[in-house]
Amino acid sequence: YYGTSSPPTTDYYDNRMVTDHSVTLEGLSDCTSYMFYVMSTDAGGNVATDDNSGSYYDFTTYELQIFFSDDMEGGEGDWTATGL
Repeated sequence: YYGTSSPPTTDYYDNRMVTDHSVTLEGLSDCTSYMFYVMSTDAGGNVATDDNSGSYYDFTTYELQIFFSDDMEGGEGDWTATGL
């Protein structure tokens, strides 16, 4: 579960039975603090929760900065393809 307020209420889940967990969250806001906690269920239905003793874990997103962008269709037309 993750979110910008306490307790985090947005859920993200993956039903795969694995022992090494990671997730990629999409659609997060730039420059925003998020809180999260983790729940995991094994094949027997046993549930484990880690919420940092009720304090929740946190992370902050960065601002997306685009330093260069070109659609290669407009502009000066100085693109050259080599090695083809």
